[in-house]
Amino acid sequence: MEAKRYWRVGTEVGDKPNKVSYWKMMEDRNCVAIGWPKLGELSWVAEETREKLRALLQEHYPNTPAVITRTCSQIIQFVTTMIEGDIVLAAQGQTILGMGRIVGGYHYQPVRVPHQRAVE
Repeated sequence: MEAKRYWRVGTEVGDKPNKVSYWKMMEDRNCVAIGWPKLGELSWVAEETREKLRALLQEHYPNTPAVITRTCSQIIQFVTTMIEGDIVLAAQGQTILGMGRIVGGYHYQPVRVPHQRAVE
């Protein structure tokens, strides 16, 4: 039996007081999603393209090097490391709102949380 990997994906985008929850959208569309819409479609992302992704993040979402590095790793994992059958927990802070199983690859939708994966 194959070991399953478990992932936690946040359901909110933005900072207080402008934080917006996308849990309902994820639940309705049977997907998990992450933000960073200014990056555009990311199917090209891989570990080998980390520096290109870092540069895009710094250009569109300037932050400290540590935050850029962490964000870059999170995006690479979402796009390339998650696989069908992995379990994902949709969370708001420390509260788990839902749990699902990844049933599809990465896809891009031009919305506020554009980077998505299908779940059931």
